Amino acid sequence: MLNSTLWLSVAACLTAAPAFGFGSSFWAKGASGTTTVTITTSQTWTVPGGVSLIKTLKVIGGGGGGGGSDGASAGSGGGGAGMAYSTNISVTGGTSAFVITIGPGGAGGGTSPSSGNAGTLTSLTCVSPSLTLHGNGGAGGAMDGGSPGIGGTATGGNASNPSGSTGITGTTGPGGNGGNNGNGTGAGIGVNDAAGGGGSQGGGAAGGSDQGPSWPGGAGGNGAVIITY
Repeated sequence: MLNSTLWLSVAACLTAAPAFGFGSSFWAKGASGTTTVTITTSQTWTVPGGVSLIKTLKVIGGGGGGGGSDGASAGSGGGGAGMAYSTNISVTGGTSAFVITIGPGGAGGGTSPSSGNAGTLTSLTCVSPSLTLHGNGGAGGAMDGGSPGIGGTATGGNASNPSGSTGITGTTGPGGNGGNNGNGTGAGIGVNDAAGGGGSQGGGAAGGSDQGPSWPGGAGGNGAVIITY
């Protein structure tokens, strides 16, 4: 008789939702039968055969870099990127192709000190159906407690296009946190006695701490395109 523990292990493997990656894209199969693809490098993505509807499409720019600190005051956080958002897009499987350009996040400011750099635009275009979506990058945070980076905007979605949130002003101690991207995630976190935390997926980076001699700001998160069908 098959050992009961072994049988439970086999059953778990058979019923688990699959997730797999290929190159710079990641596929995840949801329990409801939906598939989510996260794309992190520039490419042309063709809709798989048999797919006639894209349920959601999110285009997120690059996050702003955090400001650096020379010890006078903590650097301010970079702004999160905007997100262009569309839903229920009719497509032709095997034919409809999305041309995607991923915008990198902005570099963090140095210890001279200097301010963080702005993130850059992520874009998606398609001929059939006709689509042009832009997620703009977040602004960089200023050095030594100056103005935080403003969140990026977005254009082209058929639903709301949420802007990224503004970073936090650096004062004393950890650098100011970065702003979230338009999807509400990705902000870098400030830490004492350390460089600012980097952002993820279009989130703004934190500024550098003023504890210790000097610390640079973190880098903003690179943009991404998230497709669910």
